[in-house]
Amino acid sequence: MKKINKMNKKTGILIGVGSVLSIGTMIAVLLKKKTKKLSDFKEDDFDFDFGEIEESFDKDEFDTENDDERKEEIYSLEDEYLEYESKTEEEKQKEFRVLVVDVLSAMYKEILSMNEKLDTVKKDIDRIGEVKALVEELENCKEEIISLWEHMEKLSEMREEITGKKNRG
Repeated sequence: MKKINKMNKKTGILIGVGSVLSIGTMIAVLLKKKTKKLSDFKEDDFDFDFGEIEESFDKDEFDTENDDERKEEIYSLEDEYLEYESKTEEEKQKEFRVLVVDVLSAMYKEILSMNEKLDTVKKDIDRIGEVKALVEELENCKEEIISLWEHMEKLSEMREEITGKKNRG
């Protein structure tokens, strides 16, 4: 039983460390993304022009059916980028806090779920321990019954010898 408890503790520690590491990694990545200021970069730094992209899509000879969809996608991406740039730092931080709360909430739910599973496993282990104790008790009773049976056979044999001698004599 002590070995199982040690294994359970080691498993719990392993799961906990893994959870902490994965959460730490997620938060670090999210912090890195949020702290990066895209507004500091100039358009010339990337040599990126949305007009050139639109022209390249217009010149695409193989797939002209989806031009309108592609243009709409480009415009939606532009709008999304401009909307992100127009947000204040406070709005960005608020968005980040909401994201962190969502991640931590999901993690808390997962921990609760794992706790419930561990409780059911513990109950199962306890039941197994009780069953083992009952099996041992039955084994002891079986040995006692066998011993009593052997004594009864010996007494029966002794009785036959005694009654057989009296009948002969």
